[in-house]
Order: sequence, then structure tokens, then C-alpha cells
Amino acid sequence: MPKHKLTKLYVARLAAPAAGQILIWDTELPGFGLRVGTKTKAFIAEAKVNRSTRRVTLGTYPRMTPAVARKDARKALQDMERGIDPRPAETLEAAFKAFKEVRTLAPRTLYDYERYYKVYFKPWHNRPVNEISPGMVSKRHLEIAQKHGGAQANGAMRFLRSLLSLAKEQYQLSIENPVSTLGRKRQWFREAPRQNVIKAHELAAWFGAVLALRNDDSSQDRETFRDYFLLLLLLGLRRTEAAKLRAEHVDLKARTVTFLETKNKEPKTLPVGPYVEEIMRRRLEARPEQSPWVFWSALDPKRHLVEPRKALAEVVRTSAVKHTLHDLRRSFATFLEGLDVSVYAARRLMGHKARSDDVLGRHYVVADVERVRPAIEKLESFILSAAGVKPSAAVSKLDERRGTRGGA
Repeated sequence: MPKHKLTKLYVARLAAPAAGQILIWDTELPGFGLRVGTKTKAFIAEAKVNRSTRRVTLGTYPRMTPAVARKDARKALQDMERGIDPRPAETLEAAFKAFKEVRTLAPRTLYDYERYYKVYFKPWHNRPVNEISPGMVSKRHLEIAQKHGGAQANGAMRFLRSLLSLAKEQYQLSIENPVSTLGRKRQWFREAPRQNVIKAHELAAWFGAVLALRNDDSSQDRETFRDYFLLLLLLGLRRTEAAKLRAEHVDLKARTVTFLETKNKEPKTLPVGPYVEEIMRRRLEARPEQSPWVFWSALDPKRHLVEPRKALAEVVRTSAVKHTLHDLRRSFATFLEGLDVSVYAARRLMGHKARSDDVLGRHYVVADVERVRPAIEKLESFILSAAGVKPSAAVSKLDERRGTRGGA
């Protein structure tokens, strides 16, 4: 291939080939060259990145001069020497697609990320990730907050930070994560921890609204929602843990239920009190043969129920007790603390791991199922008593056979 010092005069005088293109390499900067076609002259830089040849177009003459092209080429060649691919980065859309393939996300997290991506970053979908600047991030953060609140703005930017961190590694970008600017500017909005719980004096109204759910022409899932809500409160479960409970993981003989899909990825087995035991027995007896789920969908028994927004809204409206599904879990934890249940038993029931500095909790205290059964039965008895709910005849007989263990 021909070589020549690429000066302004030399490039200007170069004649276009009759067909195809020719490459001319600079004699002073190896890897810097000029691609001359029938209509254009383009400056290029070429080198190996991780044993693969990479060629990037820097610009075209005369819009770019040889002096500017040489400077840009030196920077691109230095990046390639460090193993950084200088080609244009993938778009935010491509980065998000790769993100979902690499990361294992819980259903709820995936739902939130999809919503953040579609609602808050739609104008950026086709923008290369290395063109998202700190200024753009700061401005978008404030815009989201103005329309949707600070918590939503923070959540959207935490999602973007994770997405761009992975993109930086995947595409070997040398840029700083632009979301870092929010910390330097102290622009993150303060978020007070959620503290909403169902209070003891509200339990009667809440139970009344939940127990009033009955299947009708509008939905054959209302009684499933009823039992689902009760389980969330009486066992302190996360919504997906309960929704994905399989019939094979309910042991009525041992009076336990086992949850495999938990937030910390570790299986969790919990004891159940007489009231929850009756719920489980009722659901297993009514379960369609083709359904593996405890909380199946009436429309398709092979699928478990999804988040019951309409039923929850009805319970909130009827009871006048404003709450979310996760507030039921928070209420469970609050009641446990009020009953002086040990922190180790409470942690075991909630499915929380001991802190790294808690040597006693991590290595010595073993809270097995039977050790925490009194706590769960004590809690169940307290909730039912506060709600004014009397166990059915079946539950009463169970208590009598067990010497009213766990009774109020």
C-alpha cells in the first residue's frame, strides 16, 4: 500500500480513482491513513484491539483537516493500544437488551426497569451510550422529579446507572458513568423510608373487607385474592414468594410451607399456625388437577395469579385502611417486634440474612422451623384476636387436639 506524509497540500492534490478505493498510510504516525474513494476522502485509524483489527473513520476532507485528523487518530490509536474499541458505542436500546440478557432480574425489578426505560428515557433509545452526558442526566433527573416526584427520579437514575455501568464494561468505554454527576452535585432527592403499616385497631376493618371477597360473575379469582392477602399478612411474605408457592411445597403433616424463589436466592421454610393451615388445606382441596400452584388463576390454572390490583383497591376502599401489598409484610414485622419475638427468630421468619459483622447470628444461632413455630403461632393468635376473627370449627378442633397451642 502507498505511504506518504498526509499534509493538507498532498491530500488536496490526490486524484480520485476511476473505481473502488485506495488506502494511503501516513509515514509519521503508523495506523493513521486516508481512504480515497470515487467521491470522498476519509481519514481513518487502524490497529488491533484484543487481537482483532479495528478501523474507525475519523472524518472526511475538507470538512476535517489532516492536522485535526492526525490528532484524533493519535487519541484513537492510544485507546486501541489500551484495549479500548474506538468504534461508536451501541445505543441505549441495544445496551438495555444486553443488560436483560446478562442480569438475572426479579419479575418486579424487571417490571420497574421496563417502565423506567419506556417512560423516562424514550428520547434516548437510539442515542449511543457514550453520548449521554452528565448535563443530560442532571437535566432529565430534575424533569422526572418535577412531573413524577423525587423517588421516581431517583429510581430511574439508579436504573440508568446500572445500565451504563454494564455498558461501560461491555463496550470498553473510557468514559465516567454520567450518573455520577448527581452525587457530586448533591442532586439526589432525599427519600424517607416507607413506614406505613396496618395498625392493630385497623385489623378488624381490614379482615372484614378481605373476608368479604367472594367469587362472582366479574371474577372467579376473588377468593384466591382473599387467601393470598391473608397469607401475606400472617406469614410476612413478599408478593412474589406467595404468588409462586407450589402445592408440592405445602406439607400439611409437618405444618410447613417452603418458598424456593426468594429475594436472597435461598429457600425458606416456615411453620404455619392453625388458621393458615386451614387456608392451605382449603386451597389444596379446591386446586384444579392441572395446576401446580396454590394461588392459581381461574382463567388459566397452569398459571399463578398476578398482582391483584383491583381486589387490593377494593379492600382499601371498603376497609378505609390505606396500604400496599408490601405494607402487609411490614405490618407482620412490626407486630413481631411488639410481641417481643427475638431478633433471630424474626430474621428467620422474614427471610433476612444476618449482617456480616453479626458473628453470633451468622455462625452460632440456628433458628430451625420448630424453634420459630411458637413465634408464628403467637403472632397469628394476636392478629386474629385484634381483628375479632374467630377460627372456624375446623381450626378450633385443631387447637383442641394440640392443647390450644398458639391460641389467644
